[in-house]
Amino acid sequence: MEDEQNAAVEISGEDQALVGAAERISAALDVAIEVLDEMQKIISAGKPKALKIKLGEHTLAEFPAEFTATTAFAAGLAAVLLTKLAIEMEHEDKR
Repeated sequence: MEDEQNAAVEISGEDQALVGAAERISAALDVAIEVLDEMQKIISAGKPKALKIKLGEHTLAEFPAEFTATTAFAAGLAAVLLTKLAIEMEHEDKR
């Protein structure tokens, strides 16, 4: 009887691991879909002449851009990742 209860707990733990893995895969697929959407927007917008890095309305840097699939992928990936990333700062406890 006790072995059956332990087996049920182990299966439950395995199920939790599978659910966690499925959630991570789902999140990765969502990012991949967003990158492909961004690439499609970049490609359909026409041939780019410059790549600008902006903070709000202020242009931080500008580079000439040669349009390639790599450029579209990199720009799409950067756009998606910048909307998904978070910066967290941990502080030491004051004593």
